[in-house]
Amino acid sequence: MSYLACVIKESFRLYPPVPLNNREAIRTTILPTGGGPDGDKPMLVRKGELVVFSQYVNSRKKNIFGPDAYKFRPERWESGELANVGWGFFPFSGGPRQCLGEDFAQMEISYTIVRILQEFQHISLPRGNQMNQLEAKDSD
Repeated sequence: MSYLACVIKESFRLYPPVPLNNREAIRTTILPTGGGPDGDKPMLVRKGELVVFSQYVNSRKKNIFGPDAYKFRPERWESGELANVGWGFFPFSGGPRQCLGEDFAQMEISYTIVRILQEFQHISLPRGNQMNQLEAKDSD
């Protein structure tokens, strides 16, 4: 995977295009976890109920992305440590409702970044401005 592809994936991980999504349950089921005060008990989901999930929160889980899950580190995609991340990373959703434009969007982003870098020898902030690193922290 090219470093540019890693940068784009990491950008999508931390800033997903659809940070919050939902689906309607098509049948009554019991999820193995998610219930109880600690979220570790089974949870009943009835047919017709709305299930809301956050890619924004999911993509910052330390048990999936490591202790530096809040840090922008494109190299995490190069090493192969996330080769089987599965549903831990789905910025364009997944399954039968996966975004049909995912490949096109990634190609357009790559093309645009390359063209900007080809056109400008130096890119900087206006004098007197500085880039601030945004940092998220666990709520506990």
